[in-house]
Amino acid sequence: MRKAYLSLFAALALTVPGAASADVNFDEFTSPPIDCCYGTPGSGPLVYPDVVIRDGNNAGEIMNGTGWNNYQTSGQNLSGTLSGSMEFLFTSPTHGLTFDLINGTGQANFLIEIFDANNALITSQNVFAGSYGGTTNVQNITFVSSGISRTLITGNSNFAVDTLIFNSSAVPEPATWAMMLLGFGAARTALRR
Repeated sequence: MRKAYLSLFAALALTVPGAASADVNFDEFTSPPIDCCYGTPGSGPLVYPDVVIRDGNNAGEIMNGTGWNNYQTSGQNLSGTLSGSMEFLFTSPTHGLTFDLINGTGQANFLIEIFDANNALITSQNVFAGSYGGTTNVQNITFVSSGISRTLITGNSNFAVDTLIFNSSAVPEPATWAMMLLGFGAARTALRR
């Protein structure tokens, strides 16, 4: 009987759910699309379940592709700025980050920085994007780093991002690891007897 209890405990410990891992695409949250082109400046950031998007004026600017000749790379909406900067604030550290940077008027160099929960720089990337309407004005940006809590994009005064994708959970919680180790120990004990 004791063996049966240990086996049951081991099986339960191995099936305890950990931190859920899911890719999040910000396009899914912006429905229905709004009319072109920018939201009301200074109206506050865009708040989604896993990320807050704001520009240098602390505004979230949702736009559709009408005024940008459908340059959005997925879905129907872009998040744009006229302030020269945009920031993603994640509600919990993420693993990996991908988005499309869509430049506005004039060629521009962009600096993209990612930070951890203590606001320490993890890494940065310089990106050149051609002028709106050209073949190089859309750049796909990818980071594979873990522990991303904030992303800052600076560059041209007018640009947009689209297809913001990130993993909402990077590492299982410590309690999950503890339960898993207890489960392995209990399974080992049960099998040994």
